Amino acid sequence: MKMTSAYRFVFLLLPLVWMIMHPMPVVPHSYAPVQLVASESPVRPSQQQQQEPILRMTEQEKEALNKFVKHEARFKDHYQSHYSTSKYEYHQYRPAYQHGFELALDPRYQKMDWSTVEGDARRTWDESTMGLWSQYKDAVRYGWEQGLALERK
Repeated sequence: MKMTSAYRFVFLLLPLVWMIMHPMPVVPHSYAPVQLVASESPVRPSQQQQQEPILRMTEQEKEALNKFVKHEARFKDHYQSHYSTSKYEYHQYRPAYQHGFELALDPRYQKMDWSTVEGDARRTWDESTMGLWSQYKDAVRYGWEQGLALERK
């Protein structure tokens, strides 16, 4: 073996020996929990957890929801005739119909016209979860009108 080859061999072997003799401490990375969570199977809420929001509803809210569900076919028909060609599905418009419907069942708003109610409807509309008011306000109004018609019967 030539002398230069021996030096090259030692030069390449020395870092390997150093790493074996002096292992580096294992430092947890900040992204380790993210990888762990991503690799776990998704946690599904229990049946009880899924029903918790319903259990926390007041009797008045439960009654309003039941009335809305009972008359939901009206809202589906309205969606079909007005919004079905949009890029949104019925389940995205449902909160708007329900919001208006529930406002109509509230005694504070039953003797008012839409121009008076709209300010409160807008204030209680949550754009972060329900979508842009400008997109859904007409569906809210339709829900309110249907709720009033139902209450006047």
